[in-house]
Amino acid sequence: YSGTIGTEHQLKASLGFELGQSENEWIPVEQSISFPTSSSVSNLSAGSSSVQHLRCKVDFIHHAAVGSINYIFKERFLVEGLLRREAVGFDSTYNVRKQYTDWYPSVSLGWIFLNRKGSSYEGILHFGKIRYAFGVAGNSPRLNYSFHARLLRDMAYVYSFNSGGNFTNSANQRQANDRFYMEKVDAHNLGVVLGLFRNQLFLSANLFRNHLYEGITSAYTNPREYLYRLYFGNYYGMVRLPVSEIINSGIEGMVSYKKSGRLMKWNLSLHLTHLRNRIMNLDRDSYSGLNKDDLDPITANLPGESPGSFYGYKIERLFQEEDCATPGGMVTNQPFITDIEGKRQYAQPYAKAGDYMFVDINNDSMIDKKDKTIIGNPFPDFTFG
Repeated sequence: YSGTIGTEHQLKASLGFELGQSENEWIPVEQSISFPTSSSVSNLSAGSSSVQHLRCKVDFIHHAAVGSINYIFKERFLVEGLLRREAVGFDSTYNVRKQYTDWYPSVSLGWIFLNRKGSSYEGILHFGKIRYAFGVAGNSPRLNYSFHARLLRDMAYVYSFNSGGNFTNSANQRQANDRFYMEKVDAHNLGVVLGLFRNQLFLSANLFRNHLYEGITSAYTNPREYLYRLYFGNYYGMVRLPVSEIINSGIEGMVSYKKSGRLMKWNLSLHLTHLRNRIMNLDRDSYSGLNKDDLDPITANLPGESPGSFYGYKIERLFQEEDCATPGGMVTNQPFITDIEGKRQYAQPYAKAGDYMFVDINNDSMIDKKDKTIIGNPFPDFTFG
């Protein structure tokens, strides 16, 4: 529906419905032939054959209803709302049935506090708008091939010490996640738009905060049990991957300039973004073993830090010649401990002038894996173009 009420009200509304369904059916067949212990190669017909087969079926259904409304008053006040109800359901041969249903609302508000349409206005500011938006989005779980570990097969290569033939290999291309949940994102946006010099120059800024978290989860204590039953007793290489709660927040800004002349049309823009990415929650098993003897990671996922943060030794300074007892010798001006025999054991026993001096994080006068810490993250401070 789209229409106007009088001269001051504009209204648009819509309703929608979508439906998707997938049916998968297969028959695993297993045949075995057994021979008597007294049989010989010439008497293979004495064996007995048995065939086992079981029809398996998995149905997936997805349906959603959505409604939206858009209202404008006096071309200055703007309100838009949307509500989506989404449901996914599964059914299998073993009467394993489950349905997930969730609601996804969103709303946006806008106020055009200035809009000088005529060219006779000589002021600097010609247009001004403030907007705010909040919305929820989600990803539905899938039971199809996204839960299978994908393999790269028939990768041929030549073994260096035996060039007489090729070998074939298979390897995991991706891991499959045995977690079963509806991922959700809450998003907040607050922005302002200004048009200057007869709207030839536009300035805009936008504050945002996106919260990604685990939504509705499976009723099963261990979702692997559900998938095991659903797929006829096979995990298909599924492993436990960490499920994070992540917040992205920051600011976006843009400046654009447009001007038309007789011979040339200008359209220039500059945009700048600052993003802060933080892990708010993480499965403890994903980060509890960072300092174990058999692990030496270069990246880590820790609550309060950015995903994929660099994990290593913090550098305090470079060792100098004056830190050494003799020219070209070992560094002695550094933390040390004294053992039972009275001998000094330096924090970095083989350090020389020019080497890095690492920070002793836990103050035990030794530099080891326990002194590794977060030293940076892969996200840039700013992106611009």
